[in-house]
Amino acid sequence: MSRSDAYKWVEKSRSDIDVVKRALAPNPAPNLEAAAYHCQQAAEKAVKALLVHLSVAFARGGGKGHDIRILARNIPRKHALYGAAWSLAHLTPWATVFRNPSDDPAAAPPVPSVSDIARELNLNTAFLDQVEAEIGDDVP
Repeated sequence: MSRSDAYKWVEKSRSDIDVVKRALAPNPAPNLEAAAYHCQQAAEKAVKALLVHLSVAFARGGGKGHDIRILARNIPRKHALYGAAWSLAHLTPWATVFRNPSDDPAAAPPVPSVSDIARELNLNTAFLDQVEAEIGDDVP
């Protein structure tokens, strides 16, 4: 794995961030479910960028590759971004909960608000900026 491999994950994360911003646009109306999903995807890909940069293997199958908690466990505890990665772990359910109809609508969590998603987007962006800074200048 190389720095350019890690940067590919950064680019994918930035693409998801862009989708979140567009999904939150007021016209015609915000698409909160899409915004929440892509917010989780941006966080997941940012954590993966860090793992690739650190040459740390991570699970890819059985849903484990989408669980930010499982991914964050692979970051060395003494790493400066360990805590920041864990601060995104609560987004893991957003990868699936709003993508499909609920079997039990009464038990389904509420869709996050625009302000909730915007707050998470800011955390995502800050984390991704830190990952990208760590990857450094040795990128294509």
